[in-house]
Amino acid sequence: KTGLLWDTDLETALDEGNKIHYILGNIEYHTDIDNAILKSIHKGIIENNEVDRVKSKVQAVISHPELKKYFYNTNTVFNERDVLLLNGNILRPDRVVINEGKASIIDYKTGDRHQKYHHQINAYADSYLKMGYEIENKIIVYINNTIFTEFI
Repeated sequence: KTGLLWDTDLETALDEGNKIHYILGNIEYHTDIDNAILKSIHKGIIENNEVDRVKSKVQAVISHPELKKYFYNTNTVFNERDVLLLNGNILRPDRVVINEGKASIIDYKTGDRHQKYHHQINAYADSYLKMGYEIENKIIVYINNTIFTEFI
């Protein structure tokens, strides 16, 4: 919550992004929204007066026409799961969805689009390829005033 103490627009935006990211990290399926919100309140991540705004943004991601299938309970989901590479480095994709042996990699971002995000999500996908998964989609989800998806 240090961003709130500095009282800058950038820090407020970063704080908001971290809250949304934390909640999405606790959601495997579309039915998990309320539990993830409650967990966030209990841990002091969000306050009661933020619930409606934050929940609305989270629901916008989960119900987005291009994303909602990745929140069905027929998927196997790995949120924030470490991947140990042969060279000892660790990667941690935001969300990996496995369906019928194919992996879709999803990474959440706030702010502007950057080419470095493409490199990051490609590294995630490469690690799953090396584990024997076919990559179905690589998706960067930009969460700002609107939800924008970028398929790489």
